[in-house]
Amino acid sequence: SSMDVSVSSTKSKKSKKALSTRAQSVEEIFGQVSDVVASTIAPPPPRVVLTPRSAEACLKHGVNPEVLRIRDLDSFWEVGIEPEIQRMRHEVYSNRRHEMMKIVRGERKRLVNMEEAAKERGGGATLT
Repeated sequence: SSMDVSVSSTKSKKSKKALSTRAQSVEEIFGQVSDVVASTIAPPPPRVVLTPRSAEACLKHGVNPEVLRIRDLDSFWEVGIEPEIQRMRHEVYSNRRHEMMKIVRGERKRLVNMEEAAKERGGGATLT
């Protein structure tokens, strides 16, 4: 896509690693599959760099970006778990994921609107 960062052939291998750690928006995170498994209540903090607005929106509402990632039913399996309990955990996670994303999206939109209003008044720094 046009948003991808290109690397010239003259750059070293280090540049490719830098690409993998580029800042991501919450929209990108929302479309990714989590590698968290079982019924971890509080997943570890993700190794992800968020764009400034996305980071601010997550921080303000205490949202761990990892809980915005997709988890399939199998990721809730653990030894001895009843299939119904596994399904319920997956359903609760999916519903909460969508609720959290709605909150973060709303906050991010509010930040964008505030910046645009500040620009119209002729001042202020902008976040990306």
